[in-house]
Amino acid sequence: MKFFTKKHIFLLFFVAFALFSVNSFAQLINLDLLENESVLKDLKSKCTKENLLGEGGYKKAYKCIFDEKESVILAFNNTKENIKEYFDNNLMFYNKFTEEQLEANNLVPAFAYSAKEMFLVIKFIGKDFIDTRMQDLGKKYGNKEFCFDEYFDFLDEYVEKYIDIFLDVVKALEFLHKNKIIHCDVKPDNVLVKYDDIKERYVGYLSDFDFVKYNENGSIFTKKRTGTQDFYAQELTITRRYKKMQGNNQGNNNDRYFLYSKYIDNYALGEFILDTFFSKTFTNKKFENICKNKDIYLNYLNKYLQHLFKLIFEYYHKKENITIDCNIKIYSDMFYEDVNRLIKLFYKDKKAFDDECVPAGKIKVIYMSKMAKLVFVLMQYKPQDRFKLKFLIEELNKIKELIEYLKDNSELEENFEI
Repeated sequence: MKFFTKKHIFLLFFVAFALFSVNSFAQLINLDLLENESVLKDLKSKCTKENLLGEGGYKKAYKCIFDEKESVILAFNNTKENIKEYFDNNLMFYNKFTEEQLEANNLVPAFAYSAKEMFLVIKFIGKDFIDTRMQDLGKKYGNKEFCFDEYFDFLDEYVEKYIDIFLDVVKALEFLHKNKIIHCDVKPDNVLVKYDDIKERYVGYLSDFDFVKYNENGSIFTKKRTGTQDFYAQELTITRRYKKMQGNNQGNNNDRYFLYSKYIDNYALGEFILDTFFSKTFTNKKFENICKNKDIYLNYLNKYLQHLFKLIFEYYHKKENITIDCNIKIYSDMFYEDVNRLIKLFYKDKKAFDDECVPAGKIKVIYMSKMAKLVFVLMQYKPQDRFKLKFLIEELNKIKELIEYLKDNSELEENFEI
């Protein structure tokens, strides 16, 4: 019989230790254990009005220090229906990954939990995207109530900042989707922003895993719809019969289900971008779903984006002075094919956009057109027609390159690739 040498034993011990360390590191600290009683008591004392960062429908957030790190206590409201399911969703998610994995992929990491108190302790990042954007608007216009019809423009000093944050969110979604996870609640409130001294820019982190779903087979059917209604994709606005959709004899004919896939995250990201530059969601008015079947109705958009689409529509149909009403609609396939050619025409024609319609100039017109194109493709009616995330990364980086180019060049060259 051949015995293990000291070298073999050392290697086996090292591998076992490494595996144990990784597994342990991935686990959240259980604050309900007796040895953590004083820590939990201290955290409970931090749940005061003075430490309140914000609150939503299911939980409140309190700032604290945990293990010498700036942290946030998420206190779940245990009187809400299904709240234990949402709390457990977070625990299941956080026990799958290490802190390094999450932070490297722009996802907010967590440190500890208490099932008894329904507490989750996560890393403190900073303001959410809405607060960040409103702060930017405050710097530009002063601290006052905003009328977006009056003050709306493309804030070109912040355009690249927001594109970087969009790219961070895409990176987070790529990581989730690669691990067969659907976030199910992508929206500005759930993107936290901080300034990174090393990267010398603002960085976005995706948070809130109350509604995550796992899709080993690519898509799943559920009886319950979760997420935020204003960001629902088309497939979440209708119910489907399980038997018909699956093509087999499973399920009851009277049962109705909602279809979930990774493409609902892509759709919500499109609406996130739309909200950032083209809509009034930030005024807390309910944003109507702009996609109705395969068309986009112009009267659902603000006047600046309406003006762009109107010019495209007029150009495409060789007509002028078209009245915008609920009967005018732009077909997404036409817009997608023609937008780049039209951008060049608008850029060269200085009269295409006067100061009344777009108070910004040529760079903003091009930026608006390109972002509108992204929104169009991300929010397609059919899930499989929406932009894949890798293509979205390419398109967002092209916009950044275009902005940099236009900073140093007053005109577009004929052969410049948009």
